[in-house]
Amino acid sequence: MQNSLCVQLLRSPILAALLRGSDEFCDIELTGFDVIASNTRARFFVVYRPPKQDVNAVKYMKKLVNCLSNYQSKKYTNIILGDFNLPKLIGQIILVVAMKLMIYS
Repeated sequence: MQNSLCVQLLRSPILAALLRGSDEFCDIELTGFDVIASNTRARFFVVYRPPKQDVNAVKYMKKLVNCLSNYQSKKYTNIILGDFNLPKLIGQIILVVAMKLMIYS
């Protein structure tokens, strides 16, 4: 189900597993992967949002939030990184996404 990569850094191995998405979110520019090192686990989402400011941009953000909600982990810490191309709204958008993910966790 997932592609895995094991990396040896210092004394403890780090396992990274790439998430596979569904066709429903194929137009969302997002890569998700899990990182497991000792007792620490994190799910990373690296996102790119095209720099459009129209009706399609709103639809894209709603779909992105749905995608993140579907793939967020209840077992791991979820970390969202990326270029959202919203210089004036970036703090508000991150807050909304983080709050939505907290509701589901």
